[in-house]
Amino acid sequence: MAAPPSRARLPQSVLFACGLNSVRSPMAASLLQQMFPQALYVRSAGVKAHHKALGLTRTVAADVEYWPTHDPTGTEGNREQKLTAYREVCDALLARIRRRFANVGAASG
Repeated sequence: MAAPPSRARLPQSVLFACGLNSVRSPMAASLLQQMFPQALYVRSAGVKAHHKALGLTRTVAADVEYWPTHDPTGTEGNREQKLTAYREVCDALLARIRRRFANVGAASG
């Protein structure tokens, strides 16, 4: 189980990464940037291998958090079913971001 947000360190910058940087990581970066436009440096990137990304962080001072997130791009069905899948991912990311970065506004103000 992850540490509660109150004990989590507040970052200066955040990089969200997903497989291709096409949906999940840009969505998460956009949500966080909208919440804290001046408090954090936020970007997104694509990585094809989770293990390779972790390997790159071994030589830098960085904390890595793994947030398994459904990829809505493979959703089949009609337009509404596909939109629902994207909305669910967005809502889940927003809830996770709010929990993780709950103290950023207070620390930056």
